[in-house]
Amino acid sequence: MVEWKFNAENVKETSFELIPVGDYRIRIEKAESVTSSGGNPMIKLEYAVSGMKRKLFHNLVLTQEYGDSKLKSLWDSFDIPIGTLDEQLWIGCVGACRTKQTHSAQYGDKTEVAYFIDRKRQDKLPAWVEVGEGAVPAPNSNDVPFDINDIL
Repeated sequence: MVEWKFNAENVKETSFELIPVGDYRIRIEKAESVTSSGGNPMIKLEYAVSGMKRKLFHNLVLTQEYGDSKLKSLWDSFDIPIGTLDEQLWIGCVGACRTKQTHSAQYGDKTEVAYFIDRKRQDKLPAWVEVGEGAVPAPNSNDVPFDINDIL
């Protein structure tokens, strides 16, 4: 048991602004292979978002049904050679994603990766911007970097 004298008066409320729904360039900052609570292989990913101090966190669960498709989508977006399973080689790679906002009783409101944008559809996005180099305007969630009819 931890030795600590808890004082409720010292508790500071923390809040953060959600990343708006939209399309963003993201860079893989951390990647770790683990096992999901359901027993499936999973890769815990942390992304930096172009021009922002905030991060995105993503658990890529690899199931028999969708694992290969999820990996190929990630590899295509981040220009990682197909079949590269050593997640440590992914760190520093820049790709893009569409974000979504979700709510749960356990975690409250949060921004998540909805899907990865493949490399050939990223050309309409602004170039990668390091934090402090310039503000990235919030995207219009109605603007997509490709013709929606291409995927319908």
